[in-house]
Amino acid sequence: MHAVPVVFLADPAVVVLFYEALGLTVASRQGAPHWLELAAGESKLGLHATATSAHDSLSGSVQLGFETDPGESLEDVVARLTAAGFPVGPIRDLPTRRALDLIDPAGVPLEISEPRE
Repeated sequence: MHAVPVVFLADPAVVVLFYEALGLTVASRQGAPHWLELAAGESKLGLHATATSAHDSLSGSVQLGFETDPGESLEDVVARLTAAGFPVGPIRDLPTRRALDLIDPAGVPLEISEPRE
């Protein structure tokens, strides 16, 4: 599993220029203009429009995101969390991925996603 932090923004397209000036590159425009994925070496940064977010997100807020590794399913993640005694919600089916929304014990929102092949 690898981390993909997500920044919620009123208009992700406007902020892309800033991150490009920092040296990040647009890795995916799938879902644009509501979702853009930037690459920073081996790392990724997601930019998500607040208007289309399933969360009550304010512009500038951050959500910690994780993507499953190839061969790892969200059911595997749910089984680990459940076995450790942590509550989990339903898995959501989305056009480009399956997703599991969670809040960690400190109150930090996160999403674990399984990309569609």
